[in-house]
Amino acid sequence: MKLICALTLVPAFSAVAQPNIFSDILEQNLQQHSATICDKFSALPPESCTALVKAAAESASWDKVDKNALKEGLKEGFAQPQFLNSALNKAFGETPPIGLKFKSLDVEDGDNVLAVTFEYAHSINKKRIESKNGWNRSIATDFKATGTLTQDAAKNPHNFIEAKLTLNGNWFTDIPEHGEEFAKALSDLSLAAAQCGGGVTELTPENCKANEKGLNYLASTSEFLNSYQNYQLGVDLGYEADQEFKATQTKVSAFVFAQYEDWGDNSWLGALSVTPAVRLGVDTIDPNNKTPRALAGDNTSYYRFSGEVSLWAPLTEISGTPIVFTFNYRYYKELSPSEIVKNGNLDSYQFKTYSLSGTNGLFVSYSSGRLPFDRQTNNVVELGWQTHF
Repeated sequence: MKLICALTLVPAFSAVAQPNIFSDILEQNLQQHSATICDKFSALPPESCTALVKAAAESASWDKVDKNALKEGLKEGFAQPQFLNSALNKAFGETPPIGLKFKSLDVEDGDNVLAVTFEYAHSINKKRIESKNGWNRSIATDFKATGTLTQDAAKNPHNFIEAKLTLNGNWFTDIPEHGEEFAKALSDLSLAAAQCGGGVTELTPENCKANEKGLNYLASTSEFLNSYQNYQLGVDLGYEADQEFKATQTKVSAFVFAQYEDWGDNSWLGALSVTPAVRLGVDTIDPNNKTPRALAGDNTSYYRFSGEVSLWAPLTEISGTPIVFTFNYRYYKELSPSEIVKNGNLDSYQFKTYSLSGTNGLFVSYSSGRLPFDRQTNNVVELGWQTHF
């Protein structure tokens, strides 16, 4: 009889008391070791990993899993920009492929417009070719799409979307670095500094003079740096459209591109820290019957010259945030336009933008001119925030 009573007490203990004991033990271990466990799964956000471990502990201890806590924990981790950027970087490389600018457009003689500007860039394939005469060479296939979207397409002052597939050949120099001359100067300076009161030899004016000479020699280390140059020659297969994709046109382009960046003080560009880039092309354009040119009465295909100039320069720091100035100028000119196109002022377009931006994503810019599909010139002040995914 005593044995039967004892046996009946064991199942009762297992069904009621045991989960509470296990819950307490697992909760203590979870607090102590969850970070160690999640270190083994570094690809997961820490918040999401902790939520998963806790849910597993609750399940193992016969407790009911808190689904809401699990959902919020997963959401908190996976929705973070750091994790999204990391995931996209693993898929597309170290350069984030999608850039967004959320901004307010203050249009002259018009209403304020909320807009988002997007840029998607992805290198599909890149093949390195053996260097020749000090130049690195490669062949690449790239895709890029850019544009500005607004709530009301009719009020979009930058109503131009462009997508293109590019096949190009690249010639570029190595990233500038200090050479043997810099290393020798650094070694000489170390020896001179040791002799000038360093306790190695007797302190003499000659030794200190050598030390001073070495310091002056290395005062501007940028004198040892060369420039970085990048040149491209290629072909674009492109598509241009307005926001509603009513006015569209296809293009085939042959282009050349050049970028120069002086990492030293050997030129006025290097002294001012200005990096210029230039792109020139000749395009074959095939429009549909909704473009401004077609509505004016000329829907034929045509040749167009296109050019783009960009300048980039760091300016200063504000509260520890570097501020960068950029300038961009785009020009489109139809070759041998008809009288209908010229009389409608549809044969050429110019568009320029000045902007100040910080590493925190904030930016302000001023743009003027018009892009293809624009019927009038717009002057626009933009204020917003940019991010990458």
